[in-house]
Amino acid sequence: MVVASYRAMKMSTSGLSVIDERVKLVDPPHRCQLTRKADVIGYSGCLYFYPLRLGNSILEHLHIYIETKSNRMYYTDADIKPAG
Repeated sequence: MVVASYRAMKMSTSGLSVIDERVKLVDPPHRCQLTRKADVIGYSGCLYFYPLRLGNSILEHLHIYIETKSNRMYYTDADIKPAG
């Protein structure tokens, strides 16, 4: 169930910045809590679990590398041109 819908002004992690994208927050899994503070909302208590789903409007801008042995995912900006 969708708890809230927003148009994110800016969301960022190391290496990824998303501007003006739609964001939907859903009921958190049993291990997580949805927390709100002033103008910030997000999940907390999600140890080793991240309730995040990226849509095609974001994925089409990424190169994604999945390392199955260590259960990790890496991404880079698809628009970055190789040096040379």
